Formats: sequence, structure tokens, C-alpha cells
Amino acid sequence: MSFKIINIIKRKTKMPRGVKRVFEAYVSFGNANGTSIRPSKESVAAAADVGRETVWRHTKWLVDNGLLVHVSDPDQPDGKARHYYGNGHYSFVYHVGLEALATLQNATLLSKKQRSKMQRGQRSKMQQTNVAKCHATIPSNPTLASLRSGLNQTLLDPSVVSTTGIDLPTDQYSTQAELEEEATPPNPWADDEELGGSQAKKEQQQPQQPIQNRTWEMPYSLAVITYAQMWSRMAQCWSAFAPSTGTRPSDEEVSLFSEVMAKCDENTCYPDDVMDWAKTHMPPKLVGGLRSVKGLHNAVCGEKVSTTNGLIAQFKDHGSPKNCPICQKKVQGVRCANGNCQSWVTLLEDGTVTEHCPGCIRKLPQYRTSPQYRMILTGDI
Repeated sequence: MSFKIINIIKRKTKMPRGVKRVFEAYVSFGNANGTSIRPSKESVAAAADVGRETVWRHTKWLVDNGLLVHVSDPDQPDGKARHYYGNGHYSFVYHVGLEALATLQNATLLSKKQRSKMQRGQRSKMQQTNVAKCHATIPSNPTLASLRSGLNQTLLDPSVVSTTGIDLPTDQYSTQAELEEEATPPNPWADDEELGGSQAKKEQQQPQQPIQNRTWEMPYSLAVITYAQMWSRMAQCWSAFAPSTGTRPSDEEVSLFSEVMAKCDENTCYPDDVMDWAKTHMPPKLVGGLRSVKGLHNAVCGEKVSTTNGLIAQFKDHGSPKNCPICQKKVQGVRCANGNCQSWVTLLEDGTVTEHCPGCIRKLPQYRTSPQYRMILTGDI
């Protein structure tokens, strides 16, 4: 934890209270120099005492403004480093954008100095403009001839106004319609209903494009998914969409699956991981309901899905395979592949069944360079 960075955020920067609390929560999970920040969204929400959707919204704002910077990883499809903590769950790795934080700190100090000058009475004077009073003057004793003369047309016709000596702006809006067309900047702290309504209105105004040319931005990872990548993920969930079959998903199925992808992204998992877990841990009757895209959508994004006992909630509560009785059935009665050894095989953290027992794995050289057997080699299993 970097107390110095947290002190700068808390006392020397001017940000909305909710964003500042989320930013402080993120920094509290990192190193003293503001690096290796990799908490889950639930941990940040608990530390900042806010909701998970609020963490997502403020995280996007912090990333867009350079205060939180993704650590790069060329091995990832989107180039963003991830920290995996078992069962397909992951969190992104950030570091504090010190340059953006310093810029924000300097702007806050400058604002305080200017405000202090205003309080001391050093207020800027209003700029004087050269505005003529008016050429239409009313004499003390006006006569009928003077009222009808050309010098006093403004008295006879109110629509005639003299503009001599008045500095009129030339680059302003000419009509009220042009004034209304001016776009207002988005408010990152607006309510979800307000954001959803503006987004729906914007989509109605834009012409519809073919779904093959569309892209989808994930809410938590901010990764941009193309149509080909969406189809590939669907093929991992259902073999009917495999390229070898030639079956292309319909537009409605792709649209429903994009919502499933977004929901899984909020919970830092993938749909194929949820499907693989469901096939081995749920009753066959319930698994049969997941054979279609609409069935998976109803189980993940339906209106009556429970946040504590839904499909994704059960998947996230699964924990380690070593503590799951269903996963332990995979290794019951399975002996080591070494013919001279009669020991039992074991399970890895990802649920994979080993070919040899832990004793033989520590002896055989082919396992020494594999990272997934590290816990066995170090004697933790």
C-alpha cells in the first residue's frame, strides 16, 4: 500500500467523492510505488463501500483519464495483463498513472490559489464594452414633426433598433435549432437509467449496420469483441457452431450471446468455462436447458435470475476442485500411470486429472518446467 499516493489522492486532488473512494481502494491493493494493482471488482467494492456497478463505471473513468493504466501483456488478445486466481476468474493488472495524477494535483493547487486571490479581494474587473446608449433620443418637448422624422424611427417602430457602436458577436449560433444540436459532454457519474436512455436514443438515430461488421465493448475488461471472436466463443460452448459444420449463428443468437459475454465479463469469467462447469456439476435436466443460446441467456441474463444462487453465482462459489466432492469423483479408483507405483492420481487447481501420482511427479523431469505442477513440486499437495 502506498500511503503517499493515497494522501495525494485524498488531500491534494479534486475529484468527485465516489471516484476518489474507488481510486483510493484500488491503490490500497498495490505496492508502495503504485504498481501491481490487481484486486477483483468485489474487493474494490467492499473496500470503497460502493456497489459493483459503481466500481465498473468509475474504473472506466479512471482508465480513460490515465489515472489507472493497464499493464501490457503481448500474450493476451487485447494486450492487457491479467491476474488469474482459479476456476477461470481473473482481474486486470494496473499501475497508477503518476503523470496524470501530477497534472490533476497541479490543477487542484492552481484552482486553490485562484480562489484564495478572489477571497482577498483581487477580483477581476468586468471587461468594459463600447456600447452606445442609443441614437434614438427623446427630446424634452417632442413635436409631431420630430417624432415622424427619420432620426427617431425607433420610437415609431419598436422592431427597428440601432446597433451603431455595439460589438455584436459574429461566430454565435444563428438559429435555435443549431443551438440545440450542440452536443453536451457525457456525465460519467450519471445514473444507469440516464446512461441507458441516452445510449438507446443514440442507437435509434444511427443507421443499423450488418451484424458481421459490428463490435461489442465489454463493460469490465473494456475489450472490443468482433463478430469472428463472438462466433469462436459460441463454438466453444456449442459444437454445432464449429467452423467444420458450416453452421452460422443467427443475428438474434449473436445478439443474445453478446449480452451473455457482457454479463460474464462483469463477473470476470468466460461463457465456455461456465458451460464446462455446468455439464459436470448440474443435474442433466438443468443442463438440457443450456443446449441453446436462448437457454443460456435465460440462465445468465434472465429477469428472474438470482444474484446469489444463479448459474454464474454457483460457478463462482465452486472454489477449489479439491474441496468439491463432484470433482473428486474424477480421481476415484484411478492409479498412477507408472506400473511400479500403486498410488492414486490427484487433481490440479484447474480440475485437470494428473497422469501420475504426486510422488512420481516430483521425480520425473518432464514436470519440472511446467508451471501448473508447481504446487506439487514444492510439496503443497
